[in-house]
Amino acid sequence: MSNRMVLMPRDSACLFTYWEVEEKTKKWMGQYFQSNWNELDFKLRLYKSEDANVANGKLQHWDMNIQKEDDHFFIFNLVPDQFYYIDFGIDKCTDEKIFTLLRSNVVTLPSNSIRRRKGAPAKAYPSNVLYKQPIWRDYRRNASWFRKFTGYNLTK
Repeated sequence: MSNRMVLMPRDSACLFTYWEVEEKTKKWMGQYFQSNWNELDFKLRLYKSEDANVANGKLQHWDMNIQKEDDHFFIFNLVPDQFYYIDFGIDKCTDEKIFTLLRSNVVTLPSNSIRRRKGAPAKAYPSNVLYKQPIWRDYRRNASWFRKFTGYNLTK
């Protein structure tokens, strides 16, 4: 086992995260905070950005209290087409700060509509290209076996 945190989109409005903390890290944090690991208060801090480069984007964040025994969490009612990452930390600091132990990967929630994403091409094909049916479709209609085909077997 290694220290890690993973963030995954479940759908266009929900994220799922899980984390693993090594025993030696738990021991070090207990010593650092002069407390037992099981007596510490833990938080998840979710960050949202409109920019894929979250370091340059304007970030919003929300804190969520979690139970000591939790190792995964679902986050609902989120905005699609945004970029998210999450921190797992100890709520032992002042001024709404958390002592971050783990940071997840950055993910984007998929769109909840068919509308075009910002920066995506307006059309799938250039307007001067005409869509043409594949040649095999004409061949299939004229083939003698095609008229006998029922979908499951060939009839005599």
